[in-house]
Amino acid sequence: MADFRTEVDRSGRILIPLELRREINVNTGDTLVLRKIDNEIKLLKYQDVIREIQSFFASRKKEGISMTDEIIKMRREENKVE
Repeated sequence: MADFRTEVDRSGRILIPLELRREINVNTGDTLVLRKIDNEIKLLKYQDVIREIQSFFASRKKEGISMTDEIIKMRREENKVE
């Protein structure tokens, strides 16, 4: 683990140091996702988040779980609470 120091400018932007961008393969124009975990922010590449979501749904499909049925079940449970 390495620490990098940066500042937030008036517009709320932060600069990711070049060394870190190279290490994590972040390039100009890449879309990033900020994930809040407790009091920390995790920086993720958008494509990695998409792959994470696809993997989740693929694993559910292999288990024979219908995501449509799961969503309907969740909605029905939410309606019972209301």
